Amino acid sequence: MSETQINSITETGKSHEALFDPRSIAIVTATFYPAWYEGDAKDPLSVDKLRGDLALQTFRSAQEQNFQIIVVDNGSSDALKKALERSNIYFELQKQKGGYSPARRQGLKQAEVLQEVKVILKQNLKKYIWSLTAYSSQVFQF
Repeated sequence: MSETQINSITETGKSHEALFDPRSIAIVTATFYPAWYEGDAKDPLSVDKLRGDLALQTFRSAQEQNFQIIVVDNGSSDALKKALERSNIYFELQKQKGGYSPARRQGLKQAEVLQEVKVILKQNLKKYIWSLTAYSSQVFQF
């Protein structure tokens, strides 16, 4: 968007909410947390518990802001799958073996068919755990 367009929008009084629809963005990621469990962390804290908790927190935050989330699961615990279901977070089981890359491709294909989606973000939760709540208001301001 050019500076002229931004100034024009500002002058007409339209808010950025009217210009930006979070449902037009799909966030695609894969999960693999076979040792994740519900409830408080036990000592010692497992990596799967920590990553699974952070993934659920991220998905819920994105969902609260109306982003579309597509999770492809490659063998997480039944407890994590039930937690995703209870939170109404869309997930599907990975169809092709081979780790993260086939899962990501599967999720991208799913996102491509969603008609309202204009932007697809692929997220690797093992490398980046981020909070949409913290960043979305800054990223989309004009």
